[in-house]
Amino acid sequence: MYDLNYKIPIKIDDRNAQLVFSNLPSSMINEISTVTVDVINPRSSDIKDVILSPSCEDVLIYPSNIFVGTIPAGNNSTVEFTVNTVKSSPGNKKIKCLISYFNGDNHHTSETTSTNLDVISKPTLTLTNIEVNNLGSKYTVSGEINNIGLTDMKNVMVSLIDSKGINSTKPYPSYFIGSLEKDDFSSFELSAFVSPGTPEIPLLIEFRGTDNAYTSITKSVYLDSKESSFQTDKKASSPLLIAIIIIMCIAVFGIIGYSWKKQKKMNKGEGES
Repeated sequence: MYDLNYKIPIKIDDRNAQLVFSNLPSSMINEISTVTVDVINPRSSDIKDVILSPSCEDVLIYPSNIFVGTIPAGNNSTVEFTVNTVKSSPGNKKIKCLISYFNGDNHHTSETTSTNLDVISKPTLTLTNIEVNNLGSKYTVSGEINNIGLTDMKNVMVSLIDSKGINSTKPYPSYFIGSLEKDDFSSFELSAFVSPGTPEIPLLIEFRGTDNAYTSITKSVYLDSKESSFQTDKKASSPLLIAIIIIMCIAVFGIIGYSWKKQKKMNKGEGES
C-alpha cells in the first residue's frame, strides 16, 4: 500500500453563528428590561461550548457572559439578558454581541453583531396626583406611583430623605408597596416635620427589577410658599371665625329669648283683662 494515493474530499463550511434580536425595542426609557435573542447555527455540523457576550457603553447588561452550550446543525437557541438603562444618559447607544464557540477542535469567534438603542430620559416609576397638606410644621405627602416600564418591579418602597430642615416621622416615614406590575399604579403616604422656608421634600424610590438588582431613584416634591402661607393664615384666622360664630349664636338666642318674654307678657295681660 505504500504506492497508492487516495483523494479525500474535504468540505469547508465557513459560515459563522448568527444572532437575531427578538424583542429589543428601538427606544427605551430609564428602566430595566429583559431582552431575548436567538443564537442561530447555520452550519452543517454542531457547534459546542457556545458563549454569548453582550456589552454596551453607558448601559448595564447582566450577565456579561452567557453560556449557551451546544447548538445542533441548522438550529437555534434562545437566550435572555437584562438591559438596565436606569442610570444611563439620554441618546443613542449601540448594543454589541459577540459569539464564541468550538467546531470540533477549532475555536471560532463570530463577527460582532450590533444594534442601536435610543435611551429617553424618563424614569420608569413616576409620581402623579401629589398632594401636600400641613398642620403647623408637620407635612403629609400623598400621591400615586406609576410603573410605565416594560417589566414588573419588585420590592418597591417610597421613603422620605432626611435632610436639613426635614425629619421623617410616624405614621409613615416610609411606605412599602411591594410588587408593581407594568402599566399599574399604587397610592402612598408619607409624613415629615418640615422647617419653615424649606423649598422641597426629597423622596427616595427603591425597587428591584427582573435581574433582582437593587436600583434607586430620587424625586422632589416642591412646596409652594404662597400656598403654605395661605394655609397658615387660614388656620390662624380660625379662632376669629369661631368667635364670630359664637357671637352670632348669642345674638340669635337673645332675639329668641326676647320674643318669648314679650309673647309671655302679652298673654298675661290678656288673661288679666
